[in-house]
Amino acid sequence: MKPSIYNFSFQADDGQWLLYNMLSRGLAVVTPEDYTAVNAILTGSSDSQDRPDLRQQLVAGQLLIEEHIDERKVLRVLHQQERFDTRRLHLVLFPTFGCNFSCPYCFQTQLTSIGYDFHGKMEHAVAVALSNYVRKAVPQLQRFTADWMGGEPLTALDVVLRLSHAFKSLCEDALCEYRSQVTTNGFTLSADVARKLLAAGITKAMITIDGPPELHDRRRPLKSGEGTFCAILKNVIAAADVLDGVKIRTNVDSENAFHLLPLIDILKSAGLNRENVSLVFALTSINDGCVSELCRASDNVFLDETIRASKYALEQGFRVLRPDKESTIRCWATTRGTFAITPSGDVHKCASFAGRTDSRDGFLDTQSEEVRLEYSAVEWLAWNPFEAEECRDCSFLPICLGGCPYNQLAAGSHTESVSTPSRDSLVDCQDWNRRRLEAALLHEYHKKRN
Repeated sequence: MKPSIYNFSFQADDGQWLLYNMLSRGLAVVTPEDYTAVNAILTGSSDSQDRPDLRQQLVAGQLLIEEHIDERKVLRVLHQQERFDTRRLHLVLFPTFGCNFSCPYCFQTQLTSIGYDFHGKMEHAVAVALSNYVRKAVPQLQRFTADWMGGEPLTALDVVLRLSHAFKSLCEDALCEYRSQVTTNGFTLSADVARKLLAAGITKAMITIDGPPELHDRRRPLKSGEGTFCAILKNVIAAADVLDGVKIRTNVDSENAFHLLPLIDILKSAGLNRENVSLVFALTSINDGCVSELCRASDNVFLDETIRASKYALEQGFRVLRPDKESTIRCWATTRGTFAITPSGDVHKCASFAGRTDSRDGFLDTQSEEVRLEYSAVEWLAWNPFEAEECRDCSFLPICLGGCPYNQLAAGSHTESVSTPSRDSLVDCQDWNRRRLEAALLHEYHKKRN
């Protein structure tokens, strides 16, 4: 037997040791006394008869594995299976780029400079082709996922409902699982709108609240400049009683990192709790890329604050989503069956490029009603974190998988090769992944204790 190369351990604030395997996702909480014995077993300095109970647990969690197992090959196979699964289709749909908000960090700032029309909804021919594309696809699928984004998708509610009703019906006829979520600013998500979404098969919503009222209203105002916090909170409460899941997302950056606890207190005083909402503290550097809780932030201080906020939220009775993913996929844009489709029918592998026609990866053909991919899509599908030596030999590879492919494009054109992570993107990444993993495990530990 040998220790897994993907083991990770650190000591929690109360002295307990957390042992984690990044490939199996096995987590063990070990007392300081037992940790000495565990460490001895993993380093091979303890006879198996000394603590057979601990050895058995280590084997069960795959922290201790058979000598012949090559975990890099196992990870590569799991990664490829998930990326190129032909039984799943995931569409990120933009029914409009129009929005009733004027957020200073919104990607519309870049699109405005190229004269993009934000007021139009998805073209009728595109919507018809999209519906028929899904109709032809679902008989071969186990799961079809539609994520609605914008702009503000609820400003095109008629398009969303019409298409989602069609998707739901098609999936029911084909015995295919249908999953759907809307990412919305929440300003118009009334109880009535929530009921309409649920009837159309859209069961979950993610709503952004970026801090206490004064801070949120400065970051996410209406186009008129009016604040939105109170209206959104009222709608969150209403939607949580209707939908199967409501996530409240806070984009954590230098402006609001130290204001998370007051927000949690406000949400609790409004009657929200783990029974009706989940909290997501999305550690971000707001830029023109993907605003993802899995992206690298510029300062570990923000990560410390999200750990503190997650712990506090759990203590206050909330459900908090972990900042890591139980998946071998780091970026869904690199998977075979994921596409973002804009109102005009442009297709992008990465939703961060949506609206930039010069950076599209294909289009939805309204004649054949098929997705036609261009060569640039190959670069996303060829993304290979196993080719870069720094990544291949890194113990954090199962949770990082080479980082964000978008970062390879940020400094160059969309046609620049992204198939292998660049050395620049790997600077300090081990320390970042260590800190992010500690945050995830502390969250899990505090959740179990609460």
